[in-house]
Amino acid sequence: MTRAEIIRHILRFGNPVIVSTDVSTTPSSVEKVATKLGCVIYFPYAPISLNEKRELTKDYYHSVKNDHEIDALSAAIKAWKHHRTLFSRVDDVLKKFGRQEIFAYVMLKILKEESPNIEDAIREFIGKEKQPVEVEKMSKDENIQKEFIEKLQKKLIEKQQLIDSLKNQNILLSKALNEIRKEISRLKESRPKIDRTEDYQELENSLGYLKKLRRIENKGYYPVIELEKIDLNLIEQVNDSIDLDGRVVLVNKKGNLNLLNDRNIKCLLTLDEIDSGIENLEFPVVQIDSNTLENFDDIKAVKIDYIEKGLADAKKSGLIGWLKGYRKRRE
Repeated sequence: MTRAEIIRHILRFGNPVIVSTDVSTTPSSVEKVATKLGCVIYFPYAPISLNEKRELTKDYYHSVKNDHEIDALSAAIKAWKHHRTLFSRVDDVLKKFGRQEIFAYVMLKILKEESPNIEDAIREFIGKEKQPVEVEKMSKDENIQKEFIEKLQKKLIEKQQLIDSLKNQNILLSKALNEIRKEISRLKESRPKIDRTEDYQELENSLGYLKKLRRIENKGYYPVIELEKIDLNLIEQVNDSIDLDGRVVLVNKKGNLNLLNDRNIKCLLTLDEIDSGIENLEFPVVQIDSNTLENFDDIKAVKIDYIEKGLADAKKSGLIGWLKGYRKRRE
């Protein structure tokens, strides 16, 4: 992850106060992240030992996945233990003022300036000594500015979701390509003197098809996997060739749509009116216009933004009744 991605990820959870490290000499990367976030840095007087890390993180044994996560978690817990008395005192005083929402700002002031008087730090923000704080009325210009910032933040989140979706698609394609390459290598080793078999030719065709799909995705489109009909054998053949997981599927003849439930497809496209009874499906159904379909090397595709908007609109308008049924079955 880039530093910008790390910072953006952290800010999704709230306003950070302390960036901690598990070594006594603060790495430059930690300093840069702390500076960008406006945080103070906590570091131990001596590097945290392996035994201490295990003791600090023992209650989270099933949550951490590797040594790097143990290092990070132990550093965070160490910083919390060092400051928890101060955290508690600040929280208690803020409750008296009814201003718990400025906790992060007050903590930063105290930690940065080492102010011994918590109430003085709080009063600097609320402007009145031990009085309930009235919410300042914002001017019209301030309201407009706030709305503009909220719109920008919303767009940023939407773009990040789109980027995450594309990354997941690339991961799936790379995984499928690697599996096919392994199978081709195995066939080459096992049959070095034999002409290409039908199976080998089929694998090569699948590899070429997957490369086309990846090129389409890189242009900002979702490739559409078109099925003439819903047939279990046909679904299994297509899934074995290119993996339907995360795919956008178009079906020309409806019927037995529930056979796609366990394929984890991204969505099903339909050119017709959305039928009732789709609550039994475990994937979204999006109605599209035929004009939105474009062709690349005889492969139909739809712009990613169009599909994402279709999914969002479907959720807002309640057209995907499948969601209620899906949740009900999962409860």
